[in-house]
Amino acid sequence: MKKVALLFLLLPFTCLLAQNQVMTPELLWELGRVGLETVSPDGKDIIYGVTQYNIKDNKGNRDLYMMSLDGLNRKKITDRPGSEYGAFYLKGGSMVGFSHGGQFHIMKKDGSDQKQLTDIEGIANIKAYDLPDGRIALLFTKSVKLEPTTADLYPDLTKAEAYIIDDLMYRHWDNWSDAEYNHVCIAYVDKDLNKVSSFRDLMEGEKFDSPLNPFGGSESFTLSPDGKTVVYESKKLSGKEWAVSTNSDLYMV
Repeated sequence: MKKVALLFLLLPFTCLLAQNQVMTPELLWELGRVGLETVSPDGKDIIYGVTQYNIKDNKGNRDLYMMSLDGLNRKKITDRPGSEYGAFYLKGGSMVGFSHGGQFHIMKKDGSDQKQLTDIEGIANIKAYDLPDGRIALLFTKSVKLEPTTADLYPDLTKAEAYIIDDLMYRHWDNWSDAEYNHVCIAYVDKDLNKVSSFRDLMEGEKFDSPLNPFGGSESFTLSPDGKTVVYESKKLSGKEWAVSTNSDLYMV
């Protein structure tokens, strides 16, 4: 009872102190932005990201943290220039894969022995999966050029930045249609986590997007548990049909 009484006595002073703290834009920007990444296979730990912003530099930096589900054992597991995101538990939970600088990296779950595994230009939305044979499958998207640009058609007009468009859909919100398409690709990391195979375009030659522009991301594709089938979302229509439709479908390959 004495503790409860003391608490009520101190409460007005606590509120008074809180009122003296002025909320400012600068204070808001000092707060880290927290986002969940993934849960460990045994359900005991989580990995989450915290983005801190620097007003002077006008940019943010995101690091990864791990902690147990009870909120204890909080530990920072990445700490480098540039942001880390897209974390996956691998090798039964002993390793963690993540994206940094547009490439796939891997480390022990305590944050040690970090190394880059991929070196593929222009990839995004990287997802990693343990395979039954001990390898790791990497699914990601890559922008693939399938049509000529204005520069290709008129190489003498070196300063021209125009689009030549003769059909719908030429723009979705502020996202212009161009000569490139988002394609889902796959590659494999060997059992020893040293080499990555050449990637394969699962939509080779198709003038369709997955993920769909402008809002699609890594949620648009996945791999089956046995590693044999990829399912992805796309809208395989052209011209006016594409422009007036909001319906996408799922495809297996």
